[in-house]
Amino acid sequence: MHSGSRYVLALSEVPAGIVLQNSVIDDAGVLLLAANQVVTSEHIASLRQRGVLSVELHPRDFERLSQRHRGKSRSGSASKLPRGDDLWKSNDSLCSKMPNRFGEDVCPNRQQRITTVFRETASNLLKIGRLIVSDSLQALLPLRQVSRRFAELLVDDVDQVVGSLLVPTSDFDLPTRITQLAGLSMAMSIELKMPAAATMEIGLAAILHDLSLLQMSPQLRSPASTLSAVQWKEYSEHPTLSRQMIESLELPHAIRLTVAQVHEQLDGSGYPHGLVDSRIHPYAKVINVADAYLRIIGPGPGRPPVAAHDAIGVILHTQRRKLFDASIVRSLIQLVTLFPLGTEVELSDGRVAQVIRRPQRGYGEPIVRIDSPDAGSKIVPLETSNLKVLRPIVDRQLGQLRLSQDIMKSNVWHPSNF
Repeated sequence: MHSGSRYVLALSEVPAGIVLQNSVIDDAGVLLLAANQVVTSEHIASLRQRGVLSVELHPRDFERLSQRHRGKSRSGSASKLPRGDDLWKSNDSLCSKMPNRFGEDVCPNRQQRITTVFRETASNLLKIGRLIVSDSLQALLPLRQVSRRFAELLVDDVDQVVGSLLVPTSDFDLPTRITQLAGLSMAMSIELKMPAAATMEIGLAAILHDLSLLQMSPQLRSPASTLSAVQWKEYSEHPTLSRQMIESLELPHAIRLTVAQVHEQLDGSGYPHGLVDSRIHPYAKVINVADAYLRIIGPGPGRPPVAAHDAIGVILHTQRRKLFDASIVRSLIQLVTLFPLGTEVELSDGRVAQVIRRPQRGYGEPIVRIDSPDAGSKIVPLETSNLKVLRPIVDRQLGQLRLSQDIMKSNVWHPSNF
């Protein structure tokens, strides 16, 4: 990306072995990398540890890198996804680029890549927030890069990414939570067969909509906090504050609207403006359902995390009361199944298995992996097996809560009271 004579590149796109003609200097004016020396992988790792997200290039460096990328494209080693801004303009759904991984086990190397991207994204969010306030151009590039890296992971193996995203934890960390929301929302948009451009913009909006919370007190940030009326009023203004924070960024109008509307509900009971169905942007409707699911499986005011299987039940009962868009709820269930990816279940023969992939049809018979000390690992598609899921297994260390059908029906999700 360039503006006038300025050329900015995400650090993750800088290859080892090139010579940069511009020095790399941090926000405090400290020299991190001198000009005219060969950039090594150690330099890149050091810059990343110092919180550097992007570097400003000399025009000749930018042109040299562009030629290298064009050469890779001709050699056939480029990414499956369109390069540069083309992905943000594509009307084709990313689902058409996904390989069929039915019956495959999860891949350890892929898991390492997923974990690295998630951790780097979460750790960089505070830095991105500061850049938004101080330098629009420097902020926008790493934000767009987050959406691209998530898109690449999802296209490679959406099941493994979603299973990794939804691993429950005992504590609440807002940057991690924002990262989960962006990934899950993008995955749902792919399930809905939305254009690639929409998927990328949804990821960006999901990251931006809670950035103002990073500047609020820890009590307001934590969903487990019981807020007073005054505190709730302050908290409920965070979508408006987030939209104000991004006014200087060159963003599509759809993203600006979505950032302000994520917590609106179809029946007009949401906040900050009480908008109804027809006035809520489709992107916001997708992120709203993803946000609700993540909130339910995490700790809430006066309650431990809800078991993922039961969280799906709450979402379904809430949708029946017209708070959620039915097609978007369906995309969530198709994506995570009734026994969500990454969770453990007890089978009808008494063995414990991990849910690793979705079934080819339906929601209730996922593909599981059974680990045995004697026989090793076995992948079992339950839809073609005599085995059935007997019950979901809760994580007792996290104190996960199981809900009865009566409680699921009576406790309708709402961001102000669940």
